[in-house]
Amino acid sequence: MRIEKNTEVHRRTSSEHFTASYMHPRNHRSSFYRLSGFNDSSNFKDFSNRIKLILFHHAGGSVSFYNSWPSLFSKHFDLIGVQLPGREDRFAEPFIGEMSQLIDTLTSDIIPELNEPFVLFGHSLGGIISYELARRLEMEGFSPSHLFISSIRSPYCFYNSDHCFSNYVDLTDSELQQKLKQYGATPEDVFQEPELLKLVINILRNDYKILCNYTFYEHKKLTCPVSVFYGDEDHEVNEKNLVSWSQVTNGVTKIYRYAGGHFYFKNNLQKLVNLIEHEVTRTTNLNWD
Repeated sequence: MRIEKNTEVHRRTSSEHFTASYMHPRNHRSSFYRLSGFNDSSNFKDFSNRIKLILFHHAGGSVSFYNSWPSLFSKHFDLIGVQLPGREDRFAEPFIGEMSQLIDTLTSDIIPELNEPFVLFGHSLGGIISYELARRLEMEGFSPSHLFISSIRSPYCFYNSDHCFSNYVDLTDSELQQKLKQYGATPEDVFQEPELLKLVINILRNDYKILCNYTFYEHKKLTCPVSVFYGDEDHEVNEKNLVSWSQVTNGVTKIYRYAGGHFYFKNNLQKLVNLIEHEVTRTTNLNWD
């Protein structure tokens, strides 16, 4: 395992619009949405030499969090965003509060799409979800080429029900509002609109149920490399509770420390994108010369 420091990193645009389209019809709307990416490159026709990058959003977030990402990646990446129910175009669908149920749904939705190499990136709550999905997919015979984890402690910190997130679901609206401000990713105008703020807090509270109800059970280790990113000013993660990510895989684990908080990449997304691309090219057999 290697720990590396990066002192510069990214800033998300504060107002993003939902533009992704779902991948195919289901009895429920699919959890996976194709963001713009290689499909926009009319000169790129070699679809056999591409890789899917599947993106999982944070608690209280949505797939539109990643709207700005496709333009930063090379033409070889097909960006797929995950949309959990209960938000944006899935607003009418009930929330899912149990990790096992969520992974069952995600697995059935994504397997028909795994006709090419793929990697997973999950931020915060999305990191734990992406890990659990990677584990399930390997059981089904679909191994990711790489797992990228951002701003979430190792599953080994969730060994019992008395973990750090166990009381989050009981936080008051005021306390959850303070969490949103602490994270620093919610546009300021949301806090000026009481109805909108209430909606965001409700989504955050229900997403926290996934973490509150999550208990880690040790299983067969992953086979893929794992890269972990975090901000050195994040109050929820640190090197001590990240180092055991190395125990979830038989592959190489690297930990990258950035300057910043929970959304450490706010100030320089391109550097994070470049690092992801570098790790993908290093750990896959795809030839992009």
